[in-house]
Amino acid sequence: MARLLVLLALLSANVLANSYRNETIDGVRYGVFTAEPADVSLHWQNSNGKAYRSLRELYQALDEDGRSIDLLMNAAIFSADETPAGLWIEEGKTLSQINTNRGQGNFHIQPNGVFWLADDQAHINTLAAYQRLKPQAEFAVQAGPMLLIDGAINSRFIKGLSSPYKRNAVCTTRSGDLYFIMTERYEDEWPSFYRLADALKQLGCYQALYLDGAISDWYIPEVSGLFHWQDFVGMIAVSHSSP
Repeated sequence: MARLLVLLALLSANVLANSYRNETIDGVRYGVFTAEPADVSLHWQNSNGKAYRSLRELYQALDEDGRSIDLLMNAAIFSADETPAGLWIEEGKTLSQINTNRGQGNFHIQPNGVFWLADDQAHINTLAAYQRLKPQAEFAVQAGPMLLIDGAINSRFIKGLSSPYKRNAVCTTRSGDLYFIMTERYEDEWPSFYRLADALKQLGCYQALYLDGAISDWYIPEVSGLFHWQDFVGMIAVSHSSP
């Protein structure tokens, strides 16, 4: 009996891992992709130091490397010189350093944070907490602002403020599940930061980090295609070895 229960649990986990669903909250449809942390990687440049720039180019590179792609998505805000705005770690190598500068724009709304992966687990921390932890991250990206901190909406957000943009985010639940979120459709307008954070809370997120705004898009087989008019810098991939 115990062995059967373990098998059923594994089957249930496999159904949930790397799967897409959508939910509508307060007139906005949110795409929610549940990802297995072990299958997540970050990509900015190829082995020759050339930026991938597009979902299609990254798809081709991963496909040639024998990977089956479940999701591709832009990762975070980038600087005018087309480099990551803050920390960027790929396969344990730091390609862009932590950014603690003050400035304008969403990235600098405090606190911002870091999405990072190590030992097949996903984590989201405020930048200050990440700096205290000093983890040996395999992949990491700094973005901002934090949307949820320990289940609470970022206190800098104004509830009644209208700031409508298409947005994407990453979050973890209290039990450690990893979600990538994309706003897909709306009835009246795209959500503000407060509305987005509140929706993620309703979806079960506990720690949540904003990634980017108007240019955001993703590729998911049979859900969303590879075409996108805007070049990206860093991208997130969810993939597994092809059979």
